[in-house]
Amino acid sequence: MVSLKKTATGRVETSNSCLAHKAWLNIWDTDVPNKVRIHFWRLAKNGLAVGEELQRRNIKKGVICCACARLETVLHRFWKCPHSVFAWKKMMELTGATFSSPPDEFINHRDFQGWLMDWFSNLKTDERALACTLLYQLWLARNDSRDGRIIEDPRSIARRAVALVEEWDEVHSKPALVKSQVKEQWSLPADMWLKFNTDGAFLVSEGCGGGGVVVRDHTGRFVAGACHFFPTAIDPEGAEVLACKRALQLAKEMDCDKFILETDSANVAAKLKDEAKDLSSLGPIFEEVKTMIRDFLSCEVRAVRRTCNFVAHKLAREGCKNKICKTWFSEAPIC
Repeated sequence: MVSLKKTATGRVETSNSCLAHKAWLNIWDTDVPNKVRIHFWRLAKNGLAVGEELQRRNIKKGVICCACARLETVLHRFWKCPHSVFAWKKMMELTGATFSSPPDEFINHRDFQGWLMDWFSNLKTDERALACTLLYQLWLARNDSRDGRIIEDPRSIARRAVALVEEWDEVHSKPALVKSQVKEQWSLPADMWLKFNTDGAFLVSEGCGGGGVVVRDHTGRFVAGACHFFPTAIDPEGAEVLACKRALQLAKEMDCDKFILETDSANVAAKLKDEAKDLSSLGPIFEEVKTMIRDFLSCEVRAVRRTCNFVAHKLAREGCKNKICKTWFSEAPIC
């Protein structure tokens, strides 16, 4: 049954239009970065350059699915391709959330849009964030795989989506007032172990980066440190993983076999612990670092908050800002 409702301006709206309006508001209320919300909005508005739409608008013909070589439609790219089906399945395994699948076909985009908005409105708050993030990561993986490159493993995509949502929640969460003064503190490693804290910095204006490394023993005593300049860092994540690489090089120089590698990037930590091959644009460097990790007797990768990584952060900024590479042993740098 459709009911009528008078708005503040005196205009009469149906209950269906009110529900539709709330459905659109759900997009902008989802707790994810703006670019992720905008991507979902474009998906709903038929604004993504999938193969079918490019052909319909006489822009480009012959754009097929990069994962299975079938006709690329919005429905196929995000839900029906075996690659995407696997990604959704992995997401549900990792989070325990349940995401229903759309029908096999729709009459037109308006029909699809109606299903999409209804599906999205029925998700829980945390499920909306996961869904938006996975859809965006599937789109980025699709774009990265053009020009003959193999598309990224769906398991890696799902793991990264979960890690990104968790990292976003951690950074933007609003804890209770009584807990507002409580900060995560750096913790000692076990006896006979060392801890390597790393951080990356990126200078957008110059397209370069820096890395910082701090090494402490089981008593908290400073053992070594380094700052490093990366003239060709691609982005902030690239700087973070290069900082991890510098830490592993330092561990090798010190002949260290048992240590903890800590970074304040949850996404980088998740990728380094992922056994699947990384096929993203930063894949080669991630695979190189993972190979280096396997060369050590015991190397445990962890993600920590920035409050546990302050000195490494300062050293990373030093290397990036002053374009220097320097290493310290025994005596800590002044920063």
